[in-house]
Amino acid sequence: MNPIKRLLLIYQLENYESWRFLRVIYSRPLILLGRDERKELVWTRKLFALSIMAGFLFAGLSSALVLSGIPGVVWILGLIAGVVFLPVFFVVANMLLYPIDRVLKHRIVAKARKRIESLHARGTKFIAIAGSYGKTSQKEILSHMLSSRLEVFAPSGTLNTPLGIAQAIASMEQGSIPDIFIVEMGEHYRGDVAELTQLIRPDIGIVTGITQQHLDRMGSIDTIIDTIFELPIGLGDQAIFYLDTADTHSRSGFSRHERAIRARIHAVESHTIEDYRTLADFAGGEWTYDRIPLRTRLLGRHIVRPIAIAVEIARSFGVPEADIARTVADLPYVEHRLQVLRNGVSGVTVIDDSYNGNPESIRAAAQIMHDTAVSGRKILLTPGLVELGSESEALHRGLGREIADIYNLVLLIDTPSSRALATGLADAWFSPDRIIVYPDTATAHREFSKLLKSGDVVIFQNDWTDNYF
Repeated sequence: MNPIKRLLLIYQLENYESWRFLRVIYSRPLILLGRDERKELVWTRKLFALSIMAGFLFAGLSSALVLSGIPGVVWILGLIAGVVFLPVFFVVANMLLYPIDRVLKHRIVAKARKRIESLHARGTKFIAIAGSYGKTSQKEILSHMLSSRLEVFAPSGTLNTPLGIAQAIASMEQGSIPDIFIVEMGEHYRGDVAELTQLIRPDIGIVTGITQQHLDRMGSIDTIIDTIFELPIGLGDQAIFYLDTADTHSRSGFSRHERAIRARIHAVESHTIEDYRTLADFAGGEWTYDRIPLRTRLLGRHIVRPIAIAVEIARSFGVPEADIARTVADLPYVEHRLQVLRNGVSGVTVIDDSYNGNPESIRAAAQIMHDTAVSGRKILLTPGLVELGSESEALHRGLGREIADIYNLVLLIDTPSSRALATGLADAWFSPDRIIVYPDTATAHREFSKLLKSGDVVIFQNDWTDNYF
């Protein structure tokens, strides 16, 4: 990918947040050179307009310098400076296009709002899911379970902004009236979840796990909790809020905001989950929930919590317990989230957890490895985590200490986060010869397969996008 396209890709990955874009480019200018393409640039109308506008600005500056009559050396230096400050041209172009962009987005969202109002009037029930992590898994589990008896619309991917949800609604067949509409709610800044709650007006709200995700934007765990709890606070008095009492930060948020929540509260108590047993060979787990025997191929003790919430909601919609047990057993892997991939030829098992990027996902994966006996080695491949702000180093060192007794081999992509993780491993006396560091992901994927033997299990955790390297 050429430097200009990579520049545009990073701006896109940063959601056109100009200060974050400039910080990435000018703190790590080599990011524009020498890497394989990791994520495809999506040529949206906005990006096309932005490119044209920036091109006009740069051409205007170039023409002005050439026609100004100043000495050639001076205008050549001016052009060089223009190239150096090319990212600024994109930022200025974005500022100039902002009024038009805002009007167009407002129209798209307003049209979606009318469709949402129509669906509410015709009986569609909206379920909204907020949280630092686990939103997509909760959505997929719930959708699969309810689909046994009801028509469910759950947008694929992570369309979790007002515009994304509006686009999902626009993709629905005209005249389609699903029984259930399930949406995820993304949060980068305070007010994001409140805006989505006002747009959707959910009948059911769910808060999944809360952790230190987006600390660099939010600033503190308290702000993250308050932002996510904008969902239950925004629910009407006829809505139902499902609370996972096993999550420490969710309990904290509930304690702080209980008086502001008008919705009926349904707490899913962990004591109703009994006798969880990890199945051999990463085949999942089985347990009893509120006297219902359940079994799933999905990995980890933590998965019983979103399944329990889905069970309660399915019951409320009249799904029989026999159907619930069957759909839990049939739950497919959520792509790139603890997805088990087996290579019958090499005998190596890969657990793809590349779309989970938070401290709890690393802990959950380590717990799975701890609970499962394997004939070969337990191997972790990771660049570390992003968006942890000033707490990143301390969190990674702590995680390194926590997982040191779990893995036989740790493969790291060289990043500040992975260096802190390696320091934490060393703090716990993890042998340095069991840590291998690769300069980038492409090299790691090319080289590490030479290390693998039959029986080995490898977890891929948190695949960074270009803007974080």
